[in-house]
Amino acid sequence: MLVYERPCYHCFTRLGTGAVIPRFYLVSIKLSSELTEHISLSVGIENLLDTNYSLDSAYLAMPGRTFQVGFKATY
Repeated sequence: MLVYERPCYHCFTRLGTGAVIPRFYLVSIKLSSELTEHISLSVGIENLLDTNYSLDSAYLAMPGRTFQVGFKATY
């Protein structure tokens, strides 16, 4: 399980309002397994807690909880 914390130096002031974008935490999880010597499968959830957050001073909202599925085949 991964936990991301946005450090203080990324705290932005919203333009013209003086409002500061608050600190946030993201929890994500990814599981992967080799099914055979040549085939692997992975599943994951980003933003497991569905946290509302922004990475820029324009306060553009980032996506909520997202799901990922991966399949890898080698020969």
